[in-house]
Amino acid sequence: MVSTCSVMTLKAYQYSISPNSEQQAQIWQHFNHNRGVWNRMLALKSRYYKVYGKSLSKRQLQDHLIKLKKRPAFAWLKQVNSQSLLATLNNLDTAYGNFFKGIAKFPRFKSKRSNWHSYANPQHTEVDFENGKVKLPKIGWVKAKLHREFVGNIKTSTVKISPSGKFTVSILVDDGKVLPDATTIEPEYAIGIDLGIKDFVITSRGKTYENKRLLDKQLHQLNKQQRILSRKKKGSASRNKQRIRVAKLHEHVANSRKDYAHKVSAELVSESQTTIFCEDLAVKNLLRNKKLSRHIANVGWSQFLEFLSYKMKESSKNLIRINRFKPSSRECRMCHSKHENLKLSDRTFECPYCGHTEDRDIHAAKNILRFGLEQELGSGSESSHAVKSTPESILDLTSGSAKGLEPALVGSAEAPSRTSVS
Repeated sequence: MVSTCSVMTLKAYQYSISPNSEQQAQIWQHFNHNRGVWNRMLALKSRYYKVYGKSLSKRQLQDHLIKLKKRPAFAWLKQVNSQSLLATLNNLDTAYGNFFKGIAKFPRFKSKRSNWHSYANPQHTEVDFENGKVKLPKIGWVKAKLHREFVGNIKTSTVKISPSGKFTVSILVDDGKVLPDATTIEPEYAIGIDLGIKDFVITSRGKTYENKRLLDKQLHQLNKQQRILSRKKKGSASRNKQRIRVAKLHEHVANSRKDYAHKVSAELVSESQTTIFCEDLAVKNLLRNKKLSRHIANVGWSQFLEFLSYKMKESSKNLIRINRFKPSSRECRMCHSKHENLKLSDRTFECPYCGHTEDRDIHAAKNILRFGLEQELGSGSESSHAVKSTPESILDLTSGSAKGLEPALVGSAEAPSRTSVS
């Protein structure tokens, strides 16, 4: 008998906060001290591994931190929330472990010149929705724009500052809800989507979502402000003001892109289909194309798929990626022959063998649907019986995982919805 597990949801709610001058100084103190602990412990772990050939455990790092606090030269470590320092050690241990597992690069030292800073509070964060305040350990109550209320137990909070100088707090909440079981995969309620540059998303039903090209609309102003920034003296207050102007332009583009991705993904989830098939795109490899890298980065495929993933999961629907090496653009969906001479500039697919003619992107989306059904239901998928999908098929986008296939590992999605298995 196959054992089942309940999948609990942890949701993150991000709010803008407005600390006063004293609280800002305390927050910066947390940024700096946590960065110092990260860099010192990373150097210690690296030296220890070079000498002894093994890594220091998280417990050993915690014991070393306690010893440092007793020294007069490190009395500054007592000025910040001790739990935040332990969270930094935990993050370092995770980053180090991911490197040896081959799923991440070696952790880097953090620079004080970086414009992104953050620290975490594993405990003792409180929210007052009536008065619009958030209580942070060692800092106290901070004014916040609490635009969304939540019900549940607060697990952690993370305080951040963006390059434009805006403070935010991200609160991870356990709402106690269990994810619904995944629905069945039925051909009549499944669609394929093709992600492109000319159009953002194209569905196998012929519906297209335009590419807003949000960065292109701000390029002229960005170029102008960047030229002004390049002429400013390094380290001057004038340069810092100009840097913030440039950061705000980039932030506006990023927020617009994020908003559009949320709207498109929400519309796709709200429609009648219960299964969406998409390509397993290697976006990092595609970004190596010098002619298309800016356009690919501008469209935001990875972010869109993350948003679509957690929305489909919460709606008990399936988002499944097909093999990235399937020739969705070049293979004729009618005679299944390959059009080897198809160019990127050819916007209409014309099969040289059977003469089938169709819009290139819609044709690719229909092929993605066909490949996906074959992957999940086998050959002759148009007449196959629906197969019940496991919860993992929604969470993991790297392989098809209908019941009977090898289950995939549960992965985390975008910040608003992360998962843990209990």
